[in-house]
Amino acid sequence: MKDKERKPLLQMRKNWDEMAKEDATKHIASGRGTWKINDFFLSGEADIERICMPFFESRNFNPDNKRMLEIGCGIGRMTRKFADLFGEVYAIDVSPEMIRKAREMNKDKTNIKFSECNGEDLSLCAEDSFDFIFSYVVFRHIPRIAIIAKYISEINRVLKTNGLFQLEFNPHVSRVLGVPIPLRVYNSGIERGWIFPLLKFYKRGEIDTRKLGVRVSTASFSRMIEPTELKVHEFKLGANGLWVMGEKGSHEAVGG
Repeated sequence: MKDKERKPLLQMRKNWDEMAKEDATKHIASGRGTWKINDFFLSGEADIERICMPFFESRNFNPDNKRMLEIGCGIGRMTRKFADLFGEVYAIDVSPEMIRKAREMNKDKTNIKFSECNGEDLSLCAEDSFDFIFSYVVFRHIPRIAIIAKYISEINRVLKTNGLFQLEFNPHVSRVLGVPIPLRVYNSGIERGWIFPLLKFYKRGEIDTRKLGVRVSTASFSRMIEPTELKVHEFKLGANGLWVMGEKGSHEAVGG
């Protein structure tokens, strides 16, 4: 990757290192201002129960003794509970500071391997090595569609045949003075940088532009997986995001 193309990745790493040092719990789970660390990890357990367990049950998937990858683990809010369910958890994050804190706070979980990634691919991971790949509130912060498309290609590479994936994106259209910004225009503004001062001004400073990333719709995700063996079981659109759940090499899967 050229230096110019690496610039947004380096900025993303710098931003999340800053946020990890400011208050990792606040920036990872921003629904509330201040967390007690026990409540923070309990919220991760609750999210797994709410988000992952119904999917596992619907696919008759037993995580016991299986190997999973969590993309964007932060300091391990959900990783700790994943370690109770899976035989081995491989957890990656673009921020060295997040990974340092994750290792420090999860020393008791010996089946987790925390690793710093480069923010653009899964080159740390071997081909066909995971039974389940998960990511939550991560891709919505990535500043380039091309980077997300690369991740999808890499997920296809490292996921085992018949392995499951569960990924979350932000598909929602932003508004300025009540007027919706078309998805392509918004993403262009993120990639070129002109939308940051606009949103900051109209949102009256109530937005942390360090976290802003491109949006992904069902149509754009479907285009990304066309050259892969990934198949979608379900697109689930909620108030806060778009969940994409599927499998590699499944003949039962259907597009949403």
